Amino acid sequence: MVSESLFQSLSPFVWPKYREEGPPEFVQALLLGRTFLGEDMALNAVAKTVLELTTIGYRPATTFAVLRILSESPKIVLHGMQIGRELEKRFDVQEGWFTRTRYYTDRVGKLLTLLTRLDIIQEVVRKDPKGGRSFPAYQMQPSLLEPVKVRIEDLSRGGRISLFSNGAQIQNESHAIAQDSLRVSLRECLNCKTVMNSVSARYCERCGKPLKLDCPSCKSRVDAIYDFCPMCGNRLLIAEIAG
Repeated sequence: MVSESLFQSLSPFVWPKYREEGPPEFVQALLLGRTFLGEDMALNAVAKTVLELTTIGYRPATTFAVLRILSESPKIVLHGMQIGRELEKRFDVQEGWFTRTRYYTDRVGKLLTLLTRLDIIQEVVRKDPKGGRSFPAYQMQPSLLEPVKVRIEDLSRGGRISLFSNGAQIQNESHAIAQDSLRVSLRECLNCKTVMNSVSARYCERCGKPLKLDCPSCKSRVDAIYDFCPMCGNRLLIAEIAG
């Protein structure tokens, strides 16, 4: 699976040979709303680009892994410890590597805060049904869901992410990934075996029966009446990519 190959490629950077370093203090200061050296700094487009690159460079392996996890189930919000436990499972590392208090704070908690400040992910307040305590949970920023999924898929397939990569090459790679997704998401009528030309069709244009399709994420066979897979939450309608 493409998803698993990503974690296999990233695992040497997480455990046990390599320890990702933390971001410079001024990055945290600016993103968390504090001044640096007593002076205000305008967060224009250039400054935000540098801050984003520095933040992702802070923990690149963990960042890519978190984005993969959140983009797989866009309608589900996860609190930090859930993300930490999922990281331990995907990377197959010892329990506590991402969730033990001091490890969680440095390796996951701080990163989630910075990614939220950069509007790459968003924080949602949830309440514990038992104790009534409020806690932050996280999900992908909806406007970035498709771009993140395309770039992470590209990375998983052996592509390279670079600020100076050839734009046409990136566009071609992204288009190829979109076409792969399109091919597995075409609507097929199980009644008359007609394959629809439209990727957003919900009923057969020949016999009027509800259509089925394979979820590109979990491969479940589901009714095409859904926008998101009822089994895993992955987006099913990709007309905006094909257009």
